Amino acid sequence: MSLQPALQPIVCCLGNPVAGNPTQFVMSRAAKDCGLDWRFFTSQVAEEGFEAAVRGVQALGMQGMVVLDPFQTKIIPWLDTVTQSALRLNRVSIARSDGNSWLGDNLFPLAVWQVLQSVSEQSIAPINADSEVENVEASEEFVSTRSRLNTLFVGSEALFESLALSRPSDEGRFEQWVPGTSSLTEERFSEGLSKEWNVVVFEKTPDPSTVKGLLMLPWSKNPVFGFLESPSAQEGRKARELFFHRGFRAIEPVEWLVRETMANFAFWTGVTPPADGIRESLEEYLQW
Repeated sequence: MSLQPALQPIVCCLGNPVAGNPTQFVMSRAAKDCGLDWRFFTSQVAEEGFEAAVRGVQALGMQGMVVLDPFQTKIIPWLDTVTQSALRLNRVSIARSDGNSWLGDNLFPLAVWQVLQSVSEQSIAPINADSEVENVEASEEFVSTRSRLNTLFVGSEALFESLALSRPSDEGRFEQWVPGTSSLTEERFSEGLSKEWNVVVFEKTPDPSTVKGLLMLPWSKNPVFGFLESPSAQEGRKARELFFHRGFRAIEPVEWLVRETMANFAFWTGVTPPADGIRESLEEYLQW
């Protein structure tokens, strides 16, 4: 059924709990900065009232939804189309309407690649203030490999597959290191690619034995590591120290959230807000 869209584009954020979620604050400020007359609001929905909430959003002609836990799987049957990346994760985090149908997606995997590409384009190291490496111009070797990152992912098969679907076509080798093992998965790319790795990304904080095993692989100059989830204090500190000692640079967890927020905003509006403004809003709201 075709629905008349709301006169002012509206995006709602549905979850339980929603306290402390920065979506409304950050998106509202981004809309103002981009000169867009969009409205964002947050609603805490009881689990038994979720279906009624979704029907209400659709009936009122809203342009989009942010879907938080525990509804990211429950929303799937209510959407007309869901991207393959979101289906691999079995989690839809955003949705939009064109007036006739609803599309669900999960742009976190895309955000990961955008962060990695942004980091690879930097010619100054490090990007992390805690690193012992001083700011120096990147070596010719690093500059020559910026556009083709050889990336290792340590985490679940579902997220690995979703990342693979979202991977830019010009990226280099991408493989999974299964947590708790000491080897790579099967070869997935041409043997002609460089066997040196540039980036390692962890879904969760790795144990010291996993880190030590990974560090035995051949790494390029100025390699990068990142945790997709904020690590616990003790385990995270130990892992970071091992990487810093080896000369790695760190990607801080806020960067994934910055890029995901930018991608979500563009998903609804067609406009990509500046990264610095999103980062400033997130840090202000979350007091990082």
